[in-house]
Amino acid sequence: MRPWQERPFETRNLFNPAFCGLVLLRGIRAYEVEDSEGMPFSLTLLILPLVLHSETRAVFSASPRTHFIKVVEGHPEMLVGLAHRTRTLLPFTLEGLGF
Repeated sequence: MRPWQERPFETRNLFNPAFCGLVLLRGIRAYEVEDSEGMPFSLTLLILPLVLHSETRAVFSASPRTHFIKVVEGHPEMLVGLAHRTRTLLPFTLEGLGF
């Protein structure tokens, strides 16, 4: 990951650690409502790729109480590019968790 000053202006604004950390915190807290044991670390890596992708976010907001597997079953196109987005956003996720 590039040092903060060397990142493009858009990247600094869209993926700043405070914003990513807040999104991660809210996702983790929402998960804890359903499971008091907390969210496994591996699932935290999926929060930003799922929430920051507009098409995926639209599908989830249309059915907020439906389980992930059921949503993907009805919208398999959500998985297209998910692995790439997850790999791309991994440094920002780790930075947000550290923040």
